[in-house]
Amino acid sequence: AEVHRRLAEVERRLAGIVARLQGDPIRRRLNEPSTPSVLGRLGQIAGGHWGTRQPPTETQRASLDVAAQEFGAVGREMSGLMDEVARLEADLEAAGAPWTPGRTPGSGSAGSGGVGRTPDPPS
Repeated sequence: AEVHRRLAEVERRLAGIVARLQGDPIRRRLNEPSTPSVLGRLGQIAGGHWGTRQPPTETQRASLDVAAQEFGAVGREMSGLMDEVARLEADLEAAGAPWTPGRTPGSGSAGSGGVGRTPDPPS
């Protein structure tokens, strides 16, 4: 039960990171206002500056600064999340969980390369 709770928390945190990077898809679908996402800010800057030779406006510069700060915060949060995923993998392996794609047997410790790799299944 504890592993399931931790997994749900990882999924919740990951959804929050995706929303900060890409925006809230439900609000977007409903045409509701929301805080601009990192990609939304960058898209506005690129789109607003695409057909000109003028330097970026102060508003574009300020928006880029906000996007850079937000991206840095997301990166730090993602790093912590990856550490939690590595601990979760180690606990799953210790509990005897079967091999799954993307999880390297014996690599549950942080920094050992288990996250993000898709090896051949054990023989």
